[in-house]
Amino acid sequence: MLVKFMSDENAADEDSRKTFRLLSGVKVCEFVRSVETGAVACLTMDDGSYHEEHLRGNAYVMNESGKTVSSFGAADLPPNHAVMPSLRTA
Repeated sequence: MLVKFMSDENAADEDSRKTFRLLSGVKVCEFVRSVETGAVACLTMDDGSYHEEHLRGNAYVMNESGKTVSSFGAADLPPNHAVMPSLRTA
């Protein structure tokens, strides 16, 4: 899977001038929010390593073809809630 992390720039995500970070090789992706950390993407990579990405903007989970299969709005849920179940590649 791929995960696209949008910046916190004051522009729509569709704006081609808005910056983002694209992370490939994601096997498992979970989004959580807590009072202590804010919104975080918890990622297990294809190589078995673990990575946390603190979100500044929205995030989009995409398949290898680039089609969005899930998204997370950085301000969608109150603290201490899991946002979605794990997304796993086959």
